[in-house]
Amino acid sequence: MNLILQSLNIDLNIILTVVVNTVLMVLVLIIYLQCQKFFKWKLNHVVIFSVVWGALIIGSQILGWVELCIEYVIYFYLIWIIFILGSIIPMLFSKRGEQHYSCVLRVDRRSDKIILYIFTLLLFFYIAATIDLLVGVFFQGFTFENWADIRKTHSLDELRDGNWFYTLFGTNVPILVPLMTYLYFRKGIGIYTCLVIFLYFLMVAVVGFTRAPLLALLMVLIISIRYMTDRKISPAFLILPMGLIGLFFGLSSFYLNSLSIDWSFYKDISVYFFGGIHALVNIMNGIYFDNLAYDVHYYSFDFILYPMKILGIINNYPSLVREYDTVLPTNVYTFLDCFILDFGLIGGLIGTFFIGVTLSMIYKSIKYFGLFGIMIYSTFIYFTAFVFMNNEFIRFGTILFTIKVILVFICFKLFYFLLKYYNS
Repeated sequence: MNLILQSLNIDLNIILTVVVNTVLMVLVLIIYLQCQKFFKWKLNHVVIFSVVWGALIIGSQILGWVELCIEYVIYFYLIWIIFILGSIIPMLFSKRGEQHYSCVLRVDRRSDKIILYIFTLLLFFYIAATIDLLVGVFFQGFTFENWADIRKTHSLDELRDGNWFYTLFGTNVPILVPLMTYLYFRKGIGIYTCLVIFLYFLMVAVVGFTRAPLLALLMVLIISIRYMTDRKISPAFLILPMGLIGLFFGLSSFYLNSLSIDWSFYKDISVYFFGGIHALVNIMNGIYFDNLAYDVHYYSFDFILYPMKILGIINNYPSLVREYDTVLPTNVYTFLDCFILDFGLIGGLIGTFFIGVTLSMIYKSIKYFGLFGIMIYSTFIYFTAFVFMNNEFIRFGTILFTIKVILVFICFKLFYFLLKYYNS
């Protein structure tokens, strides 16, 4: 058999890889289709994860950035399956049809008035916390060169890091966008007001010349629109803005680096999307160099270790900014790096399972918390879209954001009760 394959210039490993990918892909699709029956909204975390992770597995092999052994191919498909199974389990404890509730806008005008007040107040504080960023970039002799220099020298960090006012109010776009969307659908604010506010959000998002804030803004807006109305959203509504964002940063890169249009740019894009899984394979093979002089050596518990460091309980712990890979110019290792560094391959499976469970529980919370559930869920969907790069789920900022949403919800309930009491 081997002689026949050799005579045809066919590598047995290639055939085996194709067969394994085909069989596992069919298995994943069967589980995926069964999972989707539990979700009313088809644009959900399972869809986002499946698109991103599936493209990562297939794309990294086709483009040749990763030479995966069969064991690792199976492991990455197993991660996909575990995520879907974790997402199914919370849905199994719902009564049949319970999760198929209608849109979340069935509230009264008293709620609209309170939400308008909360939105106006939070927007005022957001502008106050971010206006210095815009002035420092766009209104002081703006050029692309100065913009790139700001990014390279991290000069904006001086305005953000250690600034408690910015931390509390300057990072609230995932709260403000659902509030704005809600008010628009309830006719609390007009379309032109929304456009002006969104333009301000957009300017703040691009001020740091990074893609993450833009993607977050886009994902939160799309999920908010989709979950607050029964109108269907065309895939073009998602693909076109993302394409424009990619084009914007691509053209900016050409301009800033004085590059001629050659294949080096496309190679950089390929590394950006698929380099993480290559670097992760190195971690799985035990190749990762890091400073070992830590009080605590765990990578997976930033949400606990960060406040401990702030309180002076510990001096240091592994940074969320990883060391660069020994081969590719990348320091991202997908969302699995922390789990595998701490607990090995089994840690990757367990961590993935709990992420899937958590996301479905948040999805179910929309029925009970409506708008406020959408705030958290839309942000976590953005985290899911970024699993090819890093793990936002474990960060202290995620816990802080959730606490802020809970506080906004408590304020809403308190004002609602007081307004109802005084009007009765």
